[in-house]
Amino acid sequence: MPVPARLQARSAARDALEDAELFRREVAAYRAFVRHRPPARLPKLVAADTERCVLLLERIPGGPPHGRAPGEHPRPGEVRAILGAVRSLNLWRPPAGTFERPLDYQREVARYHALGLLTDRDAGDLQQLLHGLAHTPRQFCHGDTLLGNVVLAPSGPVLVDWEQAGWYLPGYDLALLWTVLSGDTAAAGRSARWRRPPAPCPRRLPGEPAAGADARAADARRPRRG
Repeated sequence: MPVPARLQARSAARDALEDAELFRREVAAYRAFVRHRPPARLPKLVAADTERCVLLLERIPGGPPHGRAPGEHPRPGEVRAILGAVRSLNLWRPPAGTFERPLDYQREVARYHALGLLTDRDAGDLQQLLHGLAHTPRQFCHGDTLLGNVVLAPSGPVLVDWEQAGWYLPGYDLALLWTVLSGDTAAAGRSARWRRPPAPCPRRLPGEPAAGADARAADARRPRRG
């Protein structure tokens, strides 16, 4: 069934507005990086004109990581370098008010639910989870950590396409990267380990018996009587 011309025009206008907003946000991000340099490598801003939709950036020598073609997986060294770059960025704290919160989680859950991609139970569980995370401090993220947005330069990974940069729930970048690497079990495992917080070290009171290997080591060091 053909789509009416009026609906096509309305859809095209909406897409144009969304593209213009994304372009505005990317220019704003690069301008912010001139004043506040992040720890991750990125192209330097040369010139920008939001009215004419022009963004001129430094040319970065290098190429994309392996894994962009079907059946390919990034090399282990590439994965480690990319994870390190993303993690360093996530630990950065730009000044308040410099970046926005690009993602409305509640709205996204409702949208996917309406599209039939989430069941009623899925949507309810996610809404409950988000309610519990309402006061969780946000983390600065690139927001679009796809392999196509990484250039492997001689000096290391360079992140490009910053229109989604802003404050997210912790681990967003690494979780997105994990979904990209999910076909590569080893690489996905490295990403998951980066996302997982370190386990707290068990604390024992003086004289309290140790457990497991610690107990065996403690017993070996304990002086024997008789």
